[in-house]
Amino acid sequence: SLQPGAPDINNGKKQQPWKVSPNINRDGAGNVRTDIEVQNHGKDHDFNAGWGKVDRGPGKAKPTWHAGGTIRWRRSLQPGAPDINNDKKQQPWEVSPNINRDGAGNVRTDIEVQNHGKDHDFNAGWGKVVRGPGKAKPTWHAGGTIRWR
Repeated sequence: SLQPGAPDINNGKKQQPWKVSPNINRDGAGNVRTDIEVQNHGKDHDFNAGWGKVDRGPGKAKPTWHAGGTIRWRRSLQPGAPDINNDKKQQPWEVSPNINRDGAGNVRTDIEVQNHGKDHDFNAGWGKVVRGPGKAKPTWHAGGTIRWR
């Protein structure tokens, strides 16, 4: 909160949950680019979004943007379920949905699911260009790793 006198939700730690990063730069080709990135990092989630555009120069184009994040949870979403991570920061399940627009005008959506365990890792994902010149059938993947002695 930016309100004066609001409680310090970080308990005096330097790490702040919200971060905004505006930028402007000029490259060697004479392109002037502006962009902004917004991030939020929490115990069980991360969020990021951004927007950028070449405003002046030979590479001037429509803006690009993205939004996405990660949600982490224990095996059970039931209230009071046992913490299988023994209070470790790493949660075994993660879901990361994303959407973005590239410089060619393609809007792509994708989702990634991961599970990390003591003896295994699993990941699966699906993605599709839903609008633009690169519109095509979806892509997907699934795989993992099993570890043993």
